[in-house]
Amino acid sequence: MALIEVVSDSGVTLIDDTFKNMCLLTKGSLSFTWSGAFGAAGGRATVTVNTATGETPFIAISSPFTTGVISAGISGNTTTWTIACDESGKNKIAEYFVFYIPSRVPNANGILQLFNESGELVFDSGLKYSRFIGEHPANIANPQTYMQPAGRKYAICHVRLASNSGVAFIPGQVPIGKALIRIFYTYWGSYVSGNTVGVHYTIDHWREYMGSPTIKTWNQTKPNGKIMVLDVTGY
Repeated sequence: MALIEVVSDSGVTLIDDTFKNMCLLTKGSLSFTWSGAFGAAGGRATVTVNTATGETPFIAISSPFTTGVISAGISGNTTTWTIACDESGKNKIAEYFVFYIPSRVPNANGILQLFNESGELVFDSGLKYSRFIGEHPANIANPQTYMQPAGRKYAICHVRLASNSGVAFIPGQVPIGKALIRIFYTYWGSYVSGNTVGVHYTIDHWREYMGSPTIKTWNQTKPNGKIMVLDVTGY
């Protein structure tokens, strides 16, 4: 049973001396690289962090152009994310914020500190915590926008990325015994413009080549995406 609790007006427990909150581990800038080898329409960037055992981080992106976290991998205590952007992100910069639940809360000498019954520090007001604003669907559909409270800075965590990928034949005149084949991957990413959070689709990469007309074609659609909006004002 908690001895101290801080509860919001809606009854949600914000601070509790029996659990630890997600706090900012690191932040930085994303610079995207382009590769024409696979007909990339946009660019890619990677972020790698190291944490202690049991500390699972997540990443949020603040970008004025469409981005999406297209993969995440964990090897030991190292987590690596691959972030893709659309063509409008060329020569531009986005920001990332990585949050985690620390196995041992660092002492930031905050004005308010909470300790559990074992004397372990579980909350320090001097740390920068994840400030959850809300969740929104990011499904395969027309572009969608969601208004947030004005005067704040926002970042997006891609809880689940909607996508469409496959291999298809392209109609046209080709040599006998050949076929024009396209490999493609499209995702529905997000962007932030002031207090507007938007969901938009973009082609991450594609390639066309001459191949066998007997190749197996396929299409995989993951229609239901979800984003989580965080307030990163002052971070």
